[in-house]
Amino acid sequence: MMGTEFKFRKYFQIFISYGIVYHLFLWFSWLVTGNSNKKMSVSVRIK
Repeated sequence: MMGTEFKFRKYFQIFISYGIVYHLFLWFSWLVTGNSNKKMSVSVRIK
């Protein structure tokens, strides 16, 4: 039981760390794409 619990805890920590990185990456890409889309729409409106 102890070995499996340790393995599960290790995988859980890895999963949490990867989830945080993944969400940060999603948020950053969303910010970049959102800003670029806003700029593009503004430039199109100006034209």
